[in-house]
Amino acid sequence: MVESDNKNKGLFLGIAAATAVVGAALLYHFVFAGDDEEESGSSHAQVMRELTEAGLEKVKKTPDNTMLDPKYMLQLLNFVTKTGRTRRETARNEALDERLRLYKEGKDDEYRELVKQQFEADDQMCQQVMQELMAELTETNEQEFSMTMQVMAQQPQFQQMLMAAQQGKLPEEDAAEKAKAAPALSKQKTLTAFELTKKHTMEALGKQADMQKAAASGQVNEMDLMIDMFVEQAKIDDDLFIQ
Repeated sequence: MVESDNKNKGLFLGIAAATAVVGAALLYHFVFAGDDEEESGSSHAQVMRELTEAGLEKVKKTPDNTMLDPKYMLQLLNFVTKTGRTRRETARNEALDERLRLYKEGKDDEYRELVKQQFEADDQMCQQVMQELMAELTETNEQEFSMTMQVMAQQPQFQQMLMAAQQGKLPEEDAAEKAKAAPALSKQKTLTAFELTKKHTMEALGKQADMQKAAASGQVNEMDLMIDMFVEQAKIDDDLFIQ
């Protein structure tokens, strides 16, 4: 039993590492895409206000000043994703309704295409937010951001947090206190959610392991791998929502 648990843990960390590395490549794209596009002064002022509200307006680096502070990096990455998604909130909500319909009807191809379209739209918005950030945070630059991301992606202690931050789901510092104050689910609903999550997670682990092998052999590219991972996560979310 212990051997099996260790094997699954290693597999999960391997998937986390692969996702983090793919994420690093995408974030490099966030930074350098659209350099020829001019951003309005109002959008820059807005993002600076949002940075200040989030406590991220002052760049923090490691003591040796060679890269961004890992905690600050995670918070900044999380900020980019959350800000981008907030700007697309109406479109995202409309797409979510359509996604749930496709999931219920079992239209897998259309479901995957919708997830892909939403990812690409989020990607474009994150590019814009990233450009605005780099214009305001003059104590850092694109190369330092990308280098910090890649260094962290190679370290197991950061891989899962990078995945969470890339999805805008990095836990807040007061998350534990908020969880205590939130209404509790009934015992039955909690058990149902746990069983569904466990079932989908095991299925996703198997599929993602196959995806990694296919990517390593050149059968699929990194973007397809990323989309497939997002599709599996979306299915878990939709199944839990329906239940």
